[in-house]
Amino acid sequence: MKFNEYIVLLSASMWAGAFLQLVEAGKQSAGKSGGDGGSRDDSDDPDLAKYRELFIERRSQHMPALQSLFESYDFEKQHKMVSLLLEKMEQMLVQSRLFLNEQQFLVGDKFPTDQTVKDTLSLILENVAFVCDIVLRLPDITHKILKKKKEWSSILKWAFEFALSTGYYDNSHQTLLHLSSQELNFVKRDENYVNPYSRLNNEDMFDMPPTPKKKEKKQKKRGPRISKKEL
Repeated sequence: MKFNEYIVLLSASMWAGAFLQLVEAGKQSAGKSGGDGGSRDDSDDPDLAKYRELFIERRSQHMPALQSLFESYDFEKQHKMVSLLLEKMEQMLVQSRLFLNEQQFLVGDKFPTDQTVKDTLSLILENVAFVCDIVLRLPDITHKILKKKKEWSSILKWAFEFALSTGYYDNSHQTLLHLSSQELNFVKRDENYVNPYSRLNNEDMFDMPPTPKKKEKKQKKRGPRISKKEL
């Protein structure tokens, strides 16, 4: 299934290799930050435990959407698709925040049992994780878009803070969210934070060989010519 079939649905995240160092740094910094926004223990909250299982299942099912975005499109198409995603997501987040406020949802409570509230939370949490994947893998495109769309950046920051404060993510997704927050400068970056997919942070990965300069043709000096009139 292709990325453009989802736009604002669910996704999955998984990298290896170059991301290992980044993720490990994120775990260390997240550990130093203490319990604020940490992953909640679901041993006494069966609804949360059940949701986390469903969350992981949905994320893995939508991995092809991310793979198609990262591997099947050039920069211009990626930019267009990410822009469309963020536009749709901004609309969804505004509506979801309004609904949760109307329902007087309080961060810190047990995972809700009301189905409409659960669906709204799922929509926020799963899409935030989706965006985190894109932020870390396509940071230059994301920065370029959000720089021009301050309102998108503002609602996205709220969503990141909201998702973190609920504690509903497991530890790995808390780390993913923490790294993405640093990438977007929603929180202060750790000293050892480096995104290997960023052109700004690691220019060597994207260095192109210099374009060879064309040799200028030297014009040969010609002596005086005899005109037809002189003949």
